[in-house]
Amino acid sequence: MTIKEVTIKKGKKIESLKEVDDLSKVKARSRIVFICEKCGKESEKRIDNFDGFFICSDCKKKESYLKKYGVDNPAKSKEIQKKIEETNLKKYGTRRATQSKSVKSKYYQTFFERGLKATNFLIPLFEEKEYKGKKESYLWKCEAPRG
Repeated sequence: MTIKEVTIKKGKKIESLKEVDDLSKVKARSRIVFICEKCGKESEKRIDNFDGFFICSDCKKKESYLKKYGVDNPAKSKEIQKKIEETNLKKYGTRRATQSKSVKSKYYQTFFERGLKATNFLIPLFEEKEYKGKKESYLWKCEAPRG
């Protein structure tokens, strides 16, 4: 296994773990930079989270999902998909939360408050209750400072 470096908290770098004779002497928040044995991408772990395996967190998650659900992502599991649909039917009365009027309303309200109103120079020429989604066309007034 190739360890690219161990970065000590003070910023001092050591080329390989061989130069660190005792990991217990290395501070817990130090990081090991390594190449993942499964996917080959560069990754890093904190020394206090080091489990002795040079596997990145993405590959570790996939491995765990494969054991538990038989797929590399829980959303691909028919069992999980069914459970999500059942929960949405109970909570919102629809198979998907985004089909619910209450969820759409909250989404548009948040979109208005955080997205549109946050831009100080873009003013909607329509009311929040008239907004039906980004596929529709709406009029805007731009009051951007000219410079």
